[in-house]
Amino acid sequence: MHHKKKVLLFIDWYEPAVKAGGPVRSIINMVALTHTHIHYYIVCGDRDLGDTIPYPNIELNTWIEKQHCTVIYLDKAHQNKKKYAQFITEFAPDSVYINGLFSLPFSVLPLLVAQQLNVEKILIAPRGMLGSGALELKWIKKRLFLWCMNLLTKYAYVQWHATSTEEAKEVQQNIPYASLIHTISNITLAPPNVAVAHKNTNELRLLFISRISIKKNLAQAIAIAQQCIAQGTNVSLDIYGPVEDIAYWNSTQNTITYTHNIQYKGVLQPHEFEATFPNYHALLFPTQHENYGHVIAEALSYSLPVLISDQTPWRNLAQHKAGMDISLGNTDAFVKQITAFYTMNNAQFNEWQQGAQLHFTNTINTTQLKNEYLHLFN
Repeated sequence: MHHKKKVLLFIDWYEPAVKAGGPVRSIINMVALTHTHIHYYIVCGDRDLGDTIPYPNIELNTWIEKQHCTVIYLDKAHQNKKKYAQFITEFAPDSVYINGLFSLPFSVLPLLVAQQLNVEKILIAPRGMLGSGALELKWIKKRLFLWCMNLLTKYAYVQWHATSTEEAKEVQQNIPYASLIHTISNITLAPPNVAVAHKNTNELRLLFISRISIKKNLAQAIAIAQQCIAQGTNVSLDIYGPVEDIAYWNSTQNTITYTHNIQYKGVLQPHEFEATFPNYHALLFPTQHENYGHVIAEALSYSLPVLISDQTPWRNLAQHKAGMDISLGNTDAFVKQITAFYTMNNAQFNEWQQGAQLHFTNTINTTQLKNEYLHLFN
């Protein structure tokens, strides 16, 4: 039996959280892929993003054994330096892994305590928070946090985990003292064998799934679908996702004439993906920016071609028949491609479904990623 490395991991939200989107999926998948070699002790908050009450049916402030890890859900009173020092002393972790940057209880305080107690390896994963678009939102608060992070990392050896070469550059630009940056992609695990949707000529069921905020650009997705419908194509668009930005959501409501063609379906839990994704033909996701784009990878893994913006790492999709990456200023190109899909018969569209699945398989090499993550913690 090999000795498991111990990782003490700090994150604001962990499952059953769904409203914080990709970063939670990133950690869930990392843990699932590497838990046979690493014992994860996960420290997180007691409620989902934006919620005013804790998760139901979860005991707080006590360690809970889960399938792949050990988790503690802390209320605000226990999110403090004394508690974190106790965890480090008790578990003597080989690494402290901090997920995110702009959180006092789950970024700044863990970093401070880990340094004071001379933890051998401290890793920070920015999770897209250093992108220029992300920094512009609440920029005064974020500049203050960056100043703190730079001060704390100036006098200590902290390693960074970037999930793309672009993010590695963002770390270098914003954290001058970042000496070692590991670039390892996020993980999306392939689903079990699932049936693909049959497609009749003059039919197309589109899926939008994401947190509802300006960045995710639901308003443009709706406008694209409405333009297709106005031109006589009977496409449908189903919208899933938690409402993160109420004002933005209200503004999009003013533009929608709800019909059976465009519907909001609420929040989709990860365990519901397997039953839901195969009901659709394609993903429509004109996002303003994605550091990775879990929903894009997940759609491809379910054989859904994706119609996305060119502001993600998923590029040159058309040459793989996996979808299209289109400039946000080119709504007509979205409409043209949707219309082309709409008119295809099942055999023609199946080439794109196979292309999506193959592109996922060729892009996400889980064996290689597992080795890279194990190396990260060694």
